Amino acid sequence: MQKYPHSQELNEAWFAVAFDYKEPGGFFQYLAERKEPQKRFFGAMKCVGMAPGVDYGHLANGYDWRKLGKATVVDRGGSAGHDFKETVEASEKTLPAQFKGRVSFQAHDFFNPQPLRTEVYMMRHICHCWPDKYLIKILQQTVLAMDHGSRMIVVETVVPSRRDGLYRSMDLFMFSMLDAQDRSAEEWSKIVVAADPRLRVASIEKPTGSHDAIIDIVLGQLN
Repeated sequence: MQKYPHSQELNEAWFAVAFDYKEPGGFFQYLAERKEPQKRFFGAMKCVGMAPGVDYGHLANGYDWRKLGKATVVDRGGSAGHDFKETVEASEKTLPAQFKGRVSFQAHDFFNPQPLRTEVYMMRHICHCWPDKYLIKILQQTVLAMDHGSRMIVVETVVPSRRDGLYRSMDLFMFSMLDAQDRSAEEWSKIVVAADPRLRVASIEKPTGSHDAIIDIVLGQLN
């Protein structure tokens, strides 16, 4: 913290300093270059996903999907945490037969413009991995493909404004690895407007038993 106060760079996080790793992609680039740590990371994410509080059922049943009609949903950076090329290839091979023809996979760097134009973009356990500077860019690249009324559905822990106990521990972990953080409702409202003044947080709902909240972000028009 003394060496890089107020940093928003992944290669200045505690992890990068401890391992003397100077590449700009920080922890994620470190994983991409090393197959064994990447494999362990995927395994860890799989274990995290088995916890009852982050079960996919909370998302499936805790959001009113019917209001979207026959919308196509683009899940940005899904699966084992991030859309590495290897993740996409593995997902294609293990896709259950009943979803073939309904689900497709595409490797994409979400710091580049979103190539698919549709009604709904979802990001689950992605945004807390990035400092504000980079999250704003991810949101902006998504907005480029959005029309008026399109939305982002973000699934993340929404922390109280005063962090303590578990929330403080979670923040310290994200900060030490990635210079990132979980965010409060107020911080979410501010960051979506910083990305694009047409964006607004329409609702934040936390399903019963869920560790995560479902943040509904809609693209409107400037007044």
